[in-house]
Amino acid sequence: MRTIKLIYIIPCLLLALSACQKDNYAAPDATISGAFLDIETGGQMELKQNGADAGKIRFIVNDPAKYPAPSALDYVLKQDGTFYNSLVFSETYKVLPLAGQGPWIYTGNGVVPTAALPGGKPDTLNVVVAPNTTTVIPTYKVYPYFHISLTMVDTLATITITRSLQATLANNNLTNANNLCLYVNNYPLVNSGTSGKTGTAYYVNRWNFSIDNTKPATQVWGPTQTVQSYAFGTPITLPINNILKADGTVNIYGVKWGGTHWAKGTYYFRASIVGAGSNGKENYSNTTTTVIH
Repeated sequence: MRTIKLIYIIPCLLLALSACQKDNYAAPDATISGAFLDIETGGQMELKQNGADAGKIRFIVNDPAKYPAPSALDYVLKQDGTFYNSLVFSETYKVLPLAGQGPWIYTGNGVVPTAALPGGKPDTLNVVVAPNTTTVIPTYKVYPYFHISLTMVDTLATITITRSLQATLANNNLTNANNLCLYVNNYPLVNSGTSGKTGTAYYVNRWNFSIDNTKPATQVWGPTQTVQSYAFGTPITLPINNILKADGTVNIYGVKWGGTHWAKGTYYFRASIVGAGSNGKENYSNTTTTVIH
């Protein structure tokens, strides 16, 4: 009986020792941080919160002798364009922004974007990430495809859209259906992920509209037409809980608050826009609050 027990115990001990030897790697010992800034305003970005649609920055270990075929490490940007990770191995890295992964264009090395290369040609930095400290990555300055602002005065939302200097390619016009969105939430995090219920959903928290900057501004649309001509820089007003104009006709930009099934009170609003050449990535407005009476 003792011999049988030893037969089972000895292999288990050897397996345990082997597992300990396999797991004895040094833990991540460094921190990285950095930011993408709006080159035209000099301010922070307005992106989708902590999601792949905000954009990514890539880190690749640059030590061919130690890692001849290293895997890429991609970090997503936060809502304000910053990135941060406190579980990084101290190494020398190649660092570059990933073109086409966010609603922005990077032209840091002077390469002008084209239809074939909409994100420009990103610079690659060689960065030494030191142990037991925070390494700040040099700031990347980028052009958002669009700037979109949102103001709320009582229950009237006003949205204005402009196109950045580098987003003038013919394939980045506003021609998509449902390309303008207004979101609402009862806490500060507002985007297409947190507020995605539209139409006949019971708790509506997103309203979609279609605008087209390629249509003549003087074109007259019928009452059933959903795509509206739009000139960049022209304010769009969206009355909350009032879908009728002063003359009694329907305002296509009116928003029915009753569809949210929320009580009256203070709420957070945000808007987004996506162009035909934006790779499906939305540019967002600031987040603002108003009181629904």
